[in-house]
Amino acid sequence: MNTEKASVPTSLARPPQWQAGPQKGQYKHNYWIVPFAKTQQAPWQAALKQLNLTFIQQAFSQVCRSHTFQISPNAWSSCHEAAKAFLMGWPEQDGYYPWAALDAKAHTQMPANSNASYAYLQLGHWTVGMNEVTMTPEHQLQLNEEESMALFNSIKTLFDQPDQDLIYCNPNLWLAKGDMFRGIRTAAPCRVQQKSLQNWQDTSEKARQARRLLSEIQMMFYTHPVNDQRQFLHLLPINTIWMTGAGSLQDISSVTHHPHGPADLPIHIPSCFDLMATEPSLDNWLKAWSELNQAILNQPYTQPTHIALCGDETWTLLELGEKNKWQKLVDWFQTPDWTTLTLETTKL
Repeated sequence: MNTEKASVPTSLARPPQWQAGPQKGQYKHNYWIVPFAKTQQAPWQAALKQLNLTFIQQAFSQVCRSHTFQISPNAWSSCHEAAKAFLMGWPEQDGYYPWAALDAKAHTQMPANSNASYAYLQLGHWTVGMNEVTMTPEHQLQLNEEESMALFNSIKTLFDQPDQDLIYCNPNLWLAKGDMFRGIRTAAPCRVQQKSLQNWQDTSEKARQARRLLSEIQMMFYTHPVNDQRQFLHLLPINTIWMTGAGSLQDISSVTHHPHGPADLPIHIPSCFDLMATEPSLDNWLKAWSELNQAILNQPYTQPTHIALCGDETWTLLELGEKNKWQKLVDWFQTPDWTTLTLETTKL
């Protein structure tokens, strides 16, 4: 993928009144990205009003500017990925964000100028139906570390070539290095959960080697003793991997940084809503909001100055700060309902 001419598109341009860059010292701005915080169900918003979320209410009462962005219903990248890419100054390149390489840079001894390509390998179970193949939600796998390590060790030999590597992260996720991951399009797992996978895989010639790797791994998993034992215990066999976050950081290094600050600006992504990726329910959503309220309380020195609330198809960037006189006058007559910010509408 050629990114030399890439630029931040109009659809992701910052609102013109927003101030640019850190002021009076580095990291004036502190960004929080909250995945799955928005809902398209009005009853959920009504239920949220019943919770006593004092610290969230205080934070949202300081919203002085907001701007909502929309992604395609068929986007390969999630809203929270689009939000993070935007804040880091990356161009809009749906499905091509090199998150794995970014993670490798942070947690390995990868040189700053490295052109190495990485990808996340998420272990999974594919269900083959009459007309479609679907991916089972991660929480239903119940995969433990011993099983994952056994599978990991069985395929590590596939990465014994020069400039290749396989790194264990956790039972459900591994980090792979190899040139085969350069320039291929991959979808976020939360975008494909329980959906037909037919339109969510890169079938280009560039991805041919990665597809061949996937086939080899599937064959090795098919006869693996771990899966024999899992089926004996009535657990789903691990019969595939899902590649995501593939690419090289060098593919985006020439892009101008976002006007709000450098690419390494502080971005905090609370884990409160993680369960919503695989088990979306009202109870889990309300619990996540309660945990977010506590998270804001527990971090008094890293309070957010900007919050990106993300849903399935839209995300809203909120700027917290001093309101103008007109906003203060409106607030004086009517207390703003902060929960309206959590209701997602796709008609922008």
